[in-house]
Order: sequence, then C-alpha cells, then structure tokens
Amino acid sequence: MKAKKIQHKTGKLRNVGLLVGMVIASLSTVKAQSQGAIIGQISDFQSGKPVKAYVLLYNDSTLLGGVASDSAGHFKLDHVPQGMYSVHVKLIGYQTEVTPMFQVHTSSTSLGQLNLNKIPRRLFGAALWRKRKVASMYL
Repeated sequence: MKAKKIQHKTGKLRNVGLLVGMVIASLSTVKAQSQGAIIGQISDFQSGKPVKAYVLLYNDSTLLGGVASDSAGHFKLDHVPQGMYSVHVKLIGYQTEVTPMFQVHTSSTSLGQLNLNKIPRRLFGAALWRKRKVASMYL
C-alpha cells in the first residue's frame, strides 16, 4: 500500500515537472518568434558600387543599436522585436539616408537597396573649414 502511494506521488511530481518544462519551452519559443531581422544593401547612388557604411536602428528618436555593412554593402540587424522602426545609414562624405518608419515582423524585413548620395566636395570642404575656423576663434 505504501509503495502504491509513493508511486502515485512521484507520478504527480513528474507530471508537474513536465508541465513546468513545457511552459518554459513555450515561453522561450514565443519570445524567439516575436523577433525578426532587418536586411538590405547599401550602394553609392552615382556609381552603383556597394559601400561599407553604418546602419543604425531607431525606434522613434531612440537609438537601439546598429551594425556595419560588409564590403558588398550587405547588412543584417538580428533579434529585432516586432514594432515600428526607421534605419539611418551614415558614412563620412555622404548624406545620411533615413528610411520612413516600417513594421518589423517575425520574419526578415528587407529594405532592399539603399543608395547614399555623396556630399559635393566644395560643400564638404567648406563645412570642415568653417568648423576649424570657429574652433580656432575660441581657442
């Protein structure tokens, strides 16, 4: 009789343990499913050649993270929670490219090809000269 009660109690404990394990596994699956990825490619607008640039992820005006594109211009932002985002692409000598807000789902969200426009040399040099001039005035 005692052996039967012990088996019954251990059976219940095993069932509870299995149930807890299944709940934890389902929560981790839900968390993994509620994230997506953002992919795309960056190139020079005039030449069409891929460029290495910095890709920054924003939620409203909050910077959440970023990556650098590879030598072929490809980038991938992993583990992005579902929601609305915009991407800012930055590279010295180029105008910053800002995408409109877009929705990230559980799968990959492709932004396609993002083109960067070069800053005209005269303007780029003038801006640097102006900053140096102002900085030296206050030194």
